[in-house]
Amino acid sequence: MLLLLAGVAPAHAAPTGKLKVTVVAPRGVAVSTAMAKSSKRIVFPKYGSASSTTVSKKVATGSWQPRLSPIKSGKSFYIPTANKKSVKVKKGKTAKIKVTYKLAAVTTNVIVTEVRQTSASVTFARPPGKPDVIIRVLPGTTAPATVSQGSAVAVVENKATATGLMPGTHYTFSAFTKVGGYWVGPVSTGVKTSSYDGPIASERQALIDLKNANSGKFNDWTGENHCAWLGVTCTDGRVTVLDVNNRQITTLPASIGNLTLVKKLYADDNFVRSVPASIGRLMNLTELNLGNNQLTSVPSELGNLGSLTRLGLSGNGLTTLPISLGNLTSLVELNLSNNSLAGDVSSWANPLRNVTSLKYLPLGGNACLHTGSNTQLAQWLDTVSASWRSGC
Repeated sequence: MLLLLAGVAPAHAAPTGKLKVTVVAPRGVAVSTAMAKSSKRIVFPKYGSASSTTVSKKVATGSWQPRLSPIKSGKSFYIPTANKKSVKVKKGKTAKIKVTYKLAAVTTNVIVTEVRQTSASVTFARPPGKPDVIIRVLPGTTAPATVSQGSAVAVVENKATATGLMPGTHYTFSAFTKVGGYWVGPVSTGVKTSSYDGPIASERQALIDLKNANSGKFNDWTGENHCAWLGVTCTDGRVTVLDVNNRQITTLPASIGNLTLVKKLYADDNFVRSVPASIGRLMNLTELNLGNNQLTSVPSELGNLGSLTRLGLSGNGLTTLPISLGNLTSLVELNLSNNSLAGDVSSWANPLRNVTSLKYLPLGGNACLHTGSNTQLAQWLDTVSASWRSGC
């Protein structure tokens, strides 16, 4: 006999059905998809060993929606899409939904390119289609994990520069790429702003520019103190000697002209194809060696280097020289051997007669040289270059 207590309704189990979720992702990528109904969430996993996993679970009836977000596996990001916005589970029935994760094309190669006392710049490779990219920065070594963390950094094409930073402080940049409706990331890199200011900061940046312009050739140039880098000699923090002989470099950046107290610059046995005009700002330079490179000309600004005593240009492909070298009134040795000089040298050699300090002018290893009708120039060359006629 069933007894009913007044005011107490009999308990009934909530109606249920089944929710079958298929999760697809590349083999080796483990992901999980959450399905939600109000505050209720159920997770459906896909293991890395399979390319897809189908799981059925008993759930309450009603409308269930996938809660999707990008996932990161290794260094790659994957974007989810569902074949339905929601599914309705009915009593005793099975509702199906499929979620597929695909590899996302995101920003890569986030690299620090410029570091100063209160600013730092990064460059990056934007994926095909040139999607929107956001750069965020945070002090410290923890990367901004979302587009709302940290401070926004202005992006111009494929470069972002953060300003107003604290000197000598670690910062971490994060890049986020717009893929569909998602901001995907972060792809991060860290940097420490320079502790230096003024000329020392400019000189340090010139060395960093030299390193960046010759990828992989200065991997040993690390650490905050640039004066401790191999080949760099400083006095009171200022660069006075730079030796990059046999570094296999191809480029001298224009900022090399910021090394205004350098006295000796050695860059022999490389693959340098041109010398920037800014070299003319190195007014304290006494020795400049650029032998065994790939130079076909040198800038007229070399004539500004009034303190220069030795200029080594042997083993290049020079066909002529600027007449401004006649202004190098302290020059003792000018090595021009083994170049591509040929014919009448009067145009560039005659101004050198004004350099009364010049004692050595090696010219062997060139083609046949002559001075036209200028016999006085020929006689002078005989006194400073025993080999100048050797190509004839």
